[in-house]
Amino acid sequence: MDNDVRKMLNKMATRCRIGWVDYSSDSYDYRVAEARLYRIRCRLRGERITLAQAIHG
Repeated sequence: MDNDVRKMLNKMATRCRIGWVDYSSDSYDYRVAEARLYRIRCRLRGERITLAQAIHG
């Protein structure tokens, strides 16, 4: 899963207009990348959740 998170962070970095993306495992950017991947997996199972639900869940 860490490899998938790294891919998501790279994608976020290419779309970042101002600043940078923090790749450390305890950063907000890392948690958002994990939450986005969780949302994708839930969507594939037919569940729809918000990003906030994925971050806190």
